[in-house]
Amino acid sequence: MKQTIFHLENRGAMYMYHFIFFNLAGLYYIENKLYNVKGKDYHPNGSTFPILNKVVSEPSQEITYPIKIHMNTRSCPQDTDETKTFWGEAFEIIKDRFILIEDLNSLHDYEVVNIYGGLWNKDLNLIAPYIRDLFTSRVTSNSEKKNIFITRNNSDQFHNGELKRYMRNEMDFVNNFKKNDLQYVVLEYLSFKEKIQLFMNAHTFISSHSGGLSFTAFCSKDANIIEILNRGTPNFNHCHYKDIASVLNLTNYKRYTNISEDSKGNFDLNINEFKHYLLENKIIIYI
Repeated sequence: MKQTIFHLENRGAMYMYHFIFFNLAGLYYIENKLYNVKGKDYHPNGSTFPILNKVVSEPSQEITYPIKIHMNTRSCPQDTDETKTFWGEAFEIIKDRFILIEDLNSLHDYEVVNIYGGLWNKDLNLIAPYIRDLFTSRVTSNSEKKNIFITRNNSDQFHNGELKRYMRNEMDFVNNFKKNDLQYVVLEYLSFKEKIQLFMNAHTFISSHSGGLSFTAFCSKDANIIEILNRGTPNFNHCHYKDIASVLNLTNYKRYTNISEDSKGNFDLNINEFKHYLLENKIIIYI
């Protein structure tokens, strides 16, 4: 019998936000049999899958679980082994429902259904709860609540060697809150599952505008979320995480704007003013 492979259109999947809310969002469309959803940047060939004669508009038979998924790394030259690692880690969590097939050479009789993926402005209210449940129902949390600061001191690896949206005095900031058990976290050192658990267990987390905040989709409803951003990148919409929090009823999301960024978005934080902001908003960084 011919096998059906669903190809997730690679729309910037090297970035965590894109991977979760564009690529993995495609799983929602597959399970709801929405095969012909397209956005304005849809590939002119109908698919970035390299063997176009394998591509069909919809499955020729009923899909069965676990559903076979493929992501074509050749469509995005910037994808690295590290990128493919977190792809694999994510699919390992949901392998009872979806299997990531990296090498299709061993398959002979198969068809490919191309899935464009998430339409942010249209379907976020459907996508965000779907993704949250898909993973949190399979990842075990624990009762230990934590206060977390997410650094961007590794952001240069995603921006051609330049740090972006980095708090230059971050160590002074962290040291000021050490007595309150504020943990300094480099998200790149954690697996996909560990990232989910970190956010599930967070009491308060603080971060500059960052793809890591995509994991707010998995935090508890009463977590304090503080995103640090003022003007951001010119002519760019920075409402991603605010919108996720709104859709998921994460009512303690706040954006701290009292900073002055340079052209790369880097800044020094006035720690005393930030402490005052926490007091004003009744956010206490301790357990």
